[in-house]
Amino acid sequence: MKKLLYLIIIIIAISVISFFGIKTYKKMAAANIPIEINGSYFDSPRLISPFSLKKASGLNFDDTDLMNNWTLIFFGYTRCPDICPATLKILDNLYSNLEKDKKINKQDLPEIVFISVDTDRDDFEQLKDFTARFNKNFSGITGEKNQIVTLAKNLGVIYNKLSVGENQENYLFDHSSTIYVINPRGELQAIFTAPHKADELAPQYKKIVNRYKLLS
Repeated sequence: MKKLLYLIIIIIAISVISFFGIKTYKKMAAANIPIEINGSYFDSPRLISPFSLKKASGLNFDDTDLMNNWTLIFFGYTRCPDICPATLKILDNLYSNLEKDKKINKQDLPEIVFISVDTDRDDFEQLKDFTARFNKNFSGITGEKNQIVTLAKNLGVIYNKLSVGENQENYLFDHSSTIYVINPRGELQAIFTAPHKADELAPQYKKIVNRYKLLS
């Protein structure tokens, strides 16, 4: 009877070891397969320094809001004539596609965050109205100029203020349409770079989420 018990224990132990061994092997194999996206995927996610900004609703928005959910961040400004409307439209398409996807869990549906670099002109109401034109679930963010500059540098965002004519109040911003993908640990996991293709963005986002889950 004791021999039978020992045999059962040994079989269970071998099964458990085999299970975790296969799981570890799958993780290692997945880690060596590059993710093909229109942009860059970071095998070692980049830390984001603490920051403190404001939502268009008046509520605080800081680094703790990046925890426990996926976040897509895009920098721009409400008076942007082309890049911002085009990119937010694509983000709306991405969000809508993911909402309809039955394979996507609610916790994997990303928060879409639009951060204005035009701190002098973009107030709460303008941001709220602007983001609502594209999707009511999008968050418009503003705050102190130094805080936005700090976060932008941390993520590698580059933008420049360009004067138009002699009137100092008449200006534009030169900026990219890069989308920053933040994982549930509040780290920079990937970036999507232009040109964005609406039909490709959702599948690429899902690749990033699935890789994260596999390696977590």
